[in-house]
Amino acid sequence: MAKSVKTIVFDAPPDKCYEIVWDFAKYPVFVKELKNVEMLSREKGKVRAEFTIKVIKEIKYTLDIVGKTPTDINWTLVHGFFKKNDGGWHFEDLGKGRTEATYTVDVDFGLLVPPAVVRMLQESNLPKMLEAFKKRIEIHAKKV
Repeated sequence: MAKSVKTIVFDAPPDKCYEIVWDFAKYPVFVKELKNVEMLSREKGKVRAEFTIKVIKEIKYTLDIVGKTPTDINWTLVHGFFKKNDGGWHFEDLGKGRTEATYTVDVDFGLLVPPAVVRMLQESNLPKMLEAFKKRIEIHAKKV
């Protein structure tokens, strides 16, 4: 899978966007394909988490995730289904309580996944996932 980069604007300040994206354990509540997130280790600004997703079949993978409040969250693959899974979020303050978020993901499934499935993930699942984050972030930003 080629590298995908998507940008979306949230009606929330960067610190609120960062807070919601950093709360990995809550992802299964609002990301449909995500079935479970197990926090394996936590220290200030760094997390190791195992994700279980269901896209055609159930797969597991572990990521090391590093955060730089409130602008960046980046991850690298430790092990799991993928040959490669690196990416991140970058939050840019647009002022007036709005944030431009750039989501980057570079995933290599290896030879096991047909190109049509990869296209579906890039063209359909990724935008749906970003919309799920938008909804969650904007709902929580209004509660404050």
